[in-house]
Amino acid sequence: SKIYEEQNKPYFVDIPLFFEKMHYPISKSLVIYTPKELQIQRLMKRDNINENEAKLKISNQMDIEEKKKLADMVIDNSKDLKHLQDEVERIIGEII
Repeated sequence: SKIYEEQNKPYFVDIPLFFEKMHYPISKSLVIYTPKELQIQRLMKRDNINENEAKLKISNQMDIEEKKKLADMVIDNSKDLKHLQDEVERIIGEII
């Protein structure tokens, strides 16, 4: 990241529980947004777990709607892969 900073180029840092911890010296935040119910469904499928287990896994996280409000930028990941690709390209266009 130091190289990118020296060249004045944007870069991303993936920080789990970024908003929960709130002690990182980062000026802008990006949230990949998926509505909670869809987040639960995807987690159940990905990890082969039931709904209660999926809800428990995300219970340590701040509510996604709150994260969305706190974020400087949001990528909508509530639809298909093509839509997600379009969203990523939109954000890149805003940053560059």
